Amino acid sequence: MTVPKANQYSIEQSFQTCTNIQDAMTDEEVNKQIQYVTDNDLVLQIFDPNKKGTVNLESFSHMVQLALPLGEYNEIRRSIEWQKVKKVSLSELTRERIFHFHDLFPHLEYLDLSYSKVSNLTLVNFCQWCNDLKVLDVTHCKELSLPGLGRIGHAAKLERLDLGYTAVDCISLSHICKNCTELKILSLKGCREIPSNAMENLSLLSKLEKLDLSGTNIDYETLHEICTKCTDLQKIILSDCPISLEEKEFLNFRFDQISFEFDK
Repeated sequence: MTVPKANQYSIEQSFQTCTNIQDAMTDEEVNKQIQYVTDNDLVLQIFDPNKKGTVNLESFSHMVQLALPLGEYNEIRRSIEWQKVKKVSLSELTRERIFHFHDLFPHLEYLDLSYSKVSNLTLVNFCQWCNDLKVLDVTHCKELSLPGLGRIGHAAKLERLDLGYTAVDCISLSHICKNCTELKILSLKGCREIPSNAMENLSLLSKLEKLDLSGTNIDYETLHEICTKCTDLQKIILSDCPISLEEKEFLNFRFDQISFEFDK
């Protein structure tokens, strides 16, 4: 992505003053890592992990977003705390070497771990240490289990949680619903391990606005209770769910303030 012209000078100056970029990286290679820059925001893609050398990002401690590459990557030097980093994406990480990474970001608000081989320990660390976490995506994180998923409840400020196609069960879901009461958006897409009666815990999420239950075992009675108690609900996705045509029609009639999305 091209760096906006208005910020080209400032970012070039930043690189000129940075003395910690190894000789193995040419100016062209460094420039390729910049995704975009605004006056208060630097989004930096860490360099190609197959190249030699490391980058000390101490000169970029003002950045508020960080994206890591796929696959193998060199460890990031931990000489500083990036106090202002609020958004981190580790999506599709194939090897986990960041399980002590969480304490670098005390003000982290957004964490994307989707499709990654992330461990329970890493997830627990992020949820316990990052007290400002508001958005968490662990979609398709196949290696997560109860010890990790259940601890998501420690992230009490969460407003959006994507648990699609994970091993979340009745125990972990109960813990999340009892503690993450600020949730507004929740996805349980493809989570067939949760029995319908356990989904009654969703009614504890009084601030819920959007709910994705597609591909789950939710039944009409449980769904009716959720819709009754979660009065802020605006949309529920119910494709590939065991809801009859008659039940769908009644839901549309009874809860006309909610947009239901059924099978097309």
